[in-house]
Amino acid sequence: MIETVDIVVSIEKRNDESGWLKPVARRLKIHPKRIHGLRLIKESIDARRDPVKFQLRLQVGVDEGLPSMELPRYQVPTLRNDAKQVIIVGCGPAGLFAALRCLELGLKPIVLERGKDASARRFDLAPILRKGTVIKDSNYCFGEGGAGTFSDGKLYTRATKRGPVRKVYETLVAHGAPTEILVDAHPHIGSNLLPKVVMAMRESICQSGGEVRFETKVTGFLRGDENQLRGVLCSDGNEVTGDVVILATGHSARDVLSLMVREKLTLEPKAFAVGVRIEHPQSLIDSVQYHYERGKERPRELPAARYQLACEIDGRGVHSFCMCPGGFVVPAATENDEVVVNGMSLARRDSPFANTGMVVGVEPTDIPGEDVLRGIHFQKELERAAKIAGWRDIRRSELVTVPSFSPQPVAGSKTSAQRAVSVLAVMSDTTTKSQFLRVARTPSASGKETAGFVQAIHNALICPSATALNMSTAFRPARSAICGADQKS
Repeated sequence: MIETVDIVVSIEKRNDESGWLKPVARRLKIHPKRIHGLRLIKESIDARRDPVKFQLRLQVGVDEGLPSMELPRYQVPTLRNDAKQVIIVGCGPAGLFAALRCLELGLKPIVLERGKDASARRFDLAPILRKGTVIKDSNYCFGEGGAGTFSDGKLYTRATKRGPVRKVYETLVAHGAPTEILVDAHPHIGSNLLPKVVMAMRESICQSGGEVRFETKVTGFLRGDENQLRGVLCSDGNEVTGDVVILATGHSARDVLSLMVREKLTLEPKAFAVGVRIEHPQSLIDSVQYHYERGKERPRELPAARYQLACEIDGRGVHSFCMCPGGFVVPAATENDEVVVNGMSLARRDSPFANTGMVVGVEPTDIPGEDVLRGIHFQKELERAAKIAGWRDIRRSELVTVPSFSPQPVAGSKTSAQRAVSVLAVMSDTTTKSQFLRVARTPSASGKETAGFVQAIHNALICPSATALNMSTAFRPARSAICGADQKS
């Protein structure tokens, strides 16, 4: 008989299978000798109290052994010569998985990506890191694997409406991701390992008869009978035709959204979240989350600590997003007139700093007007305001923090985007919490009591219900307290 059992063990017994027997036997109310096999299927850390514990979910063979378990392998399907063609615009996670799914259904995917392959793309990151210059179609957002290739590879989601995500993990492992992601409650691959994973996925697509074309930017749509889409026009003048077109263009391809509006395709605005990215010493987060005095070394058995903050202010959700333990803040702009940042960690998460996005929800009704792309315009306005506010040099996170702090809107402008920058983003290491609170409470340009979504983020940082981390303590020693505009859609 095969059973599934959850147990809690000490740090010392995390990897000691002999130490699992007794608690498993107690849960099953059987003698330990009846247990013939144990297999770890899920692991998480319980740091709510001291001492820190590990929660383990185990598969247990009672009176019989466990069946052998093979590592996931991707079975390359064979396409028929007359397979229908599906054009997929974008080679990020959505595009890659859409292509693999097409192959499973007997369809031939043709993936069109404006950026370069992962190997060539990494050289195009040097200008933005060394000179602050963005290469427009090959950067941290555009290219093979999309924004995820060089930004961490966290695989955790709270969404459940699309069903279990086990198959996604298995597909990634089959293409070279570490097997630990099958077990970890918050799986993570790491920016140093992801490029090889996405390149292996591309190889599977090509070996099965699909195509992946780089440096191929879509600039128009082709229509056939009854005005149906039959293909796309590329910037080099070439046409690519097929039976279906899938747009998997992600967050940053705003030109494609504008193209859809011009082509009178149906679009509707959606809610998104926007905020800032905060950086603090990883040792601080470790000491707070793992309940020990700061200055002591983190136990080797424990990974770099993470945290999550969430609350609701006046009906508006405010939460941390994409928390990167032992990570780095990276420039994620796609144009040279803006500042946008992202966070990432390498597989070992061994940087001395942690960072997180702190974001607030923005609803379509928050932005005046009827333009279906008004949320996109708002994002762009915010990113430009961040650039104007002082982030002239975005090469390193140390240079992102502006060395002055002014409660006044930038350059006399009273736009909500620039007020967001002046309230939350223009903050240096020497800024005290009292200064921050005074400025954050400054009325908005419209004369309202609060500064809209900016006030909501501020409230989140001092919200009594956000007890997972003492954020007021976290701000004081931060190297770069707030590192720039951070967005997610």
